[in-house]
Amino acid sequence: MTAWSVSQLGEPIDVVHLVERDVPEPGGGQLVVSVLASAANFSDVPTCRGEYQVRPRSLR
Repeated sequence: MTAWSVSQLGEPIDVVHLVERDVPEPGGGQLVVSVLASAANFSDVPTCRGEYQVRPRSLR
C-alpha cells in the first residue's frame, strides 16, 4: 500500500514522503479500512516541524 510518512522533523514539503508499506494484518476483532483520500489539517504542519503542543509518542 502507499502511505504518507514523516521520518524526521522539518518543513512538510521536505519531510513528508509517499512510501510503500505492507498491508497490515488485522488482529482479532479488527479490520483493515481502505482510505482513498484524506485531508491534512492545521495540526499536521506544526507536528511535522516538532512545534505542536502535544507531540505524538512516535516523534518524542
